[in-house]
Amino acid sequence: MIHETPLAVGQKSILKDVDQIFKSWTDGTKHLISHYLSPIEFRQRASFTGTDHELIEWVKNYPSQYGAIYVVSDHNLSYDMDAIRPTLSFYQLVVRDADTIIQKQNNNGTGQASSGCESL
Repeated sequence: MIHETPLAVGQKSILKDVDQIFKSWTDGTKHLISHYLSPIEFRQRASFTGTDHELIEWVKNYPSQYGAIYVVSDHNLSYDMDAIRPTLSFYQLVVRDADTIIQKQNNNGTGQASSGCESL
């Protein structure tokens, strides 16, 4: 199941915000997985960090039938992940006040993100 509304965390309070999110009730265990270019605070807290492809592979191999997966990636991978594992709950995390490394790399020098780029 995909939870449509991205969960926004503040750049200056990432760890506190993630801890608060993790306090909420879910079926099964909770895991944070992040793209390797995500802010360092996510990568340090993540159960797994890798490329988009590696994140999808991690979900394919997730051992439990139920659980909550919090995804940090510049691309909205939740739809692909939900198609693979529909019994898991997916949440897209976004950083509401950050220019991430991924966004800077996709920036084309214009100050605006290139098409297809979703903000973290």
